[in-house]
Amino acid sequence: MKEKMNQLNRREFLKISGLSIAANNVWGMNFTPFLQDKTSSQIRNRVKNPYTRNGKPIMVVVEGNDVDQMLKKGFEILGGIKKLCGTNKEIILKPNYVSAERYPEVTATDTICSMIDIIRKSDSYNITVADANSSRESTIETFKRTGLKDELDRRKVATADLHECPSVKIKSPEWKYMDEVEVFDKIMEAPVVINMPTLKQHSQTGFTCSLKNLMGCIPRTNRRVAHRNKDRGKYSSAEMLVRMRYSIAELGHAVNPELTIIDTRKIMLNSHHFSGGGTLKDDNKIIISGDAVAVDVYAGRLMKEHNPNFSETWVTQTTELAQNLKLGIADLNNVEIIKVQA
Repeated sequence: MKEKMNQLNRREFLKISGLSIAANNVWGMNFTPFLQDKTSSQIRNRVKNPYTRNGKPIMVVVEGNDVDQMLKKGFEILGGIKKLCGTNKEIILKPNYVSAERYPEVTATDTICSMIDIIRKSDSYNITVADANSSRESTIETFKRTGLKDELDRRKVATADLHECPSVKIKSPEWKYMDEVEVFDKIMEAPVVINMPTLKQHSQTGFTCSLKNLMGCIPRTNRRVAHRNKDRGKYSSAEMLVRMRYSIAELGHAVNPELTIIDTRKIMLNSHHFSGGGTLKDDNKIIISGDAVAVDVYAGRLMKEHNPNFSETWVTQTTELAQNLKLGIADLNNVEIIKVQA
């Protein structure tokens, strides 16, 4: 029996887990197989960043107004999307669809569609746009209400509500703030994950962009772990915020995306929701890099330019720990930044 257990791979484990979930849903049975609580000690195994020069990650900052031309120019400089994806035929685009709102509270539909067109022109990749929203409605319903679903259907692009997917527990001996975190298995198994956040201030953490967007890769119930609910009563509010920012770095370490594309044609100040008082500023840039840490540092500096009251500490508390975890580079002196017009 033990020998057979050891021979089960993760896909077989998920099938067993999925059957138990179905049984619970259909018959109300309290049946949990012995493998459902399996914990992986492995962070996501990502493709090595091909967008480097002389040992430094490349960041392309394209200024303009036409998102098609901006993305096209950015990937021409990087050497194309196939340089990253190679023969891996499955690609997940992870936007920010926290709610059924307009850009930049959510990732712009035209940016997602332009990226799909670039991928499709490169090769016949299978693309899935996947997220797990924060509201009570399904993520697919959120896609529909923003108009994204219609555009993706026209392009025959698959969508996924990650809340409907199984998850796996991830932990690392390098972490100090999270004992473990659940990550949706669809993300963990993906050959290539392209992170497509927006740039906003955040009502809790002060800042949300590349690494914070990966909160959409974990179940709603598990988000309490990253939001440090267990620390309530132990630490001051200020200390809890710092610990939350550190947890975001550890979550980023678990997910480890291949590429980050930030559409800062518009950014949101004061909040991450329009309903919370978010206000807009034009910035007119697209930022692309295989380094998820460097783009957050750069985006934090852009935010500071537009809002003098913004504190870059809200960013660096996350990015410096992320650099220590070898997720990316927090010192932009060690990043080759290429600025162009489109």
